Amino acid sequence: VSICGSHDARTRASGLYDEDVAQPSDLRCPYLRAAFEILPPPGPVSVEVRSEVRPGAGLGGSGAFLNALCAALSVARGNAPTPVDLAETTSWIEINRLACKVGKQDHYLSALGGCHLLSIDRDLSAQAAALSLGPKTARYIADHLLLFDTGISRSASQVLSAQDHNL
Repeated sequence: VSICGSHDARTRASGLYDEDVAQPSDLRCPYLRAAFEILPPPGPVSVEVRSEVRPGAGLGGSGAFLNALCAALSVARGNAPTPVDLAETTSWIEINRLACKVGKQDHYLSALGGCHLLSIDRDLSAQAAALSLGPKTARYIADHLLLFDTGISRSASQVLSAQDHNL
C-alpha cells in the first residue's frame, strides 16, 4: 500500500480497488472506508494497493492489508505506530468496526513479521515471543516453502460464522 497527496480534492484508490470519490466515506471497499474513518488522512489522497496474493486466498491477507493501509495512513498523519499498536488497531477495525468473524492472529503476525509464538488469552489480550530460527532452519524454509494459487477464494469471516452457527 502506498499513499500520496491527491492533486485535487478527490480520494482515489487504485490497484486491487479502483475508486475515485469525492469523500472517503463514499469508498465502496469497506476496509478502505473503515481505515479512513479511524485514521483520516490529512487531506485528499491517492492510495495504491498491490498484492501478489488474491483476496480470499486464506493467507491472512485482510489483516496484512489493513496493517499496510493503517501504517501508511498513520505515517501520512505524522505517526509511526508500534507493531503491537498497529495490530490492535487493525484487529479492532476488522472485528468490531467491520463485524468480521476473524481472530487477531493475522494482524499480529503480519505486523510483527518474522517468526513468533503468539498466545491469545480468553480476554483477547495477546502476547508474542520472537522465535529464533537457526541459519540452517531458516535456509531450509526459504529453499522449500512454496506458494501455489489454487484459484479458490473464500471469506474467512463466512467460514467462521458457519462454524459458530454449527456449534
